[in-house]
Amino acid sequence: MPKKMPEIKDDWVIGTSEHQGKPMIIRRNFGVKKIKGKGYFNLCSGISFKLLIQTQNGLQSKEENEYLNTLENKIFEYFDNNKNFVVTVILSTSGFKEYIIYHNEECNFIQHFNNL
Repeated sequence: MPKKMPEIKDDWVIGTSEHQGKPMIIRRNFGVKKIKGKGYFNLCSGISFKLLIQTQNGLQSKEENEYLNTLENKIFEYFDNNKNFVVTVILSTSGFKEYIIYHNEECNFIQHFNNL
């Protein structure tokens, strides 16, 4: 039986870097630090989206904002429930956006992913 996980308070920080010469925007949830290494999650998966319309520097365009915001809301609805999943990092760079999700074996990641 899995340990009861403490509540995770969102503490999102935005940083920047570079990937293949293009800007990278990194959104990281430091709220997960309190559970890091404590055995609540033993698996990590990612969901990536290729940007169909991107800016010259490889980031999402205004034309795709509404669609990507809808997808992001769905990802948080399905994968950020403080029980079996938690979204920890969101990367935007070089024509793609990726969500890093920690989870445990109690969940069915593929089933949740297919429901998106």
